[in-house]
Amino acid sequence: MAIEMQQRIAELESEWHLVGLEQPIRARMGINTGFCTVGNFGSQERMDYTIIGRAVNVAARLESAARPSTILIAHETWILVKDAILTKEIPPLSVKGLADPLHAYEVIGFREMLPRKVIRRNIDGVSVTIELGHDAGEQTIYLLKELIGELDNGWNAPHGITLLPRVGIASN
Repeated sequence: MAIEMQQRIAELESEWHLVGLEQPIRARMGINTGFCTVGNFGSQERMDYTIIGRAVNVAARLESAARPSTILIAHETWILVKDAILTKEIPPLSVKGLADPLHAYEVIGFREMLPRKVIRRNIDGVSVTIELGHDAGEQTIYLLKELIGELDNGWNAPHGITLLPRVGIASN
């Protein structure tokens, strides 16, 4: 939701500029996972519906530490979303109210929506396309070496395809 909120703020920015809002609005967000207490707190004279607890304080500290237009998440939250959300770890934060440094991550975006690097090569009618994932560097090298090994070790090439040393395959 925080990612979508940041995206929507960016979309609205141009509309707000047209109606005279000169300074862009930037939201900082902090997200933490943990237990908290939610409800009405106060007295008869002044009642407030709010949320309290360590998890809330950590989220507030993350929000304060975030740069404008960024989202920081605590390690506990990162564990839950790391497969769906691309992040980068930031240096541990020393924050008020916590004895130990806070391990946090800056949210980059949804893994599935981020552009992937695509490498394309065409040589003499043979086309190779490699779509790289975000963390696929070593896996890609391993896969390519495996494929080259298959080609070099007796792959039965169709008529018209010649295996070339160090190059791979070419078509006549």
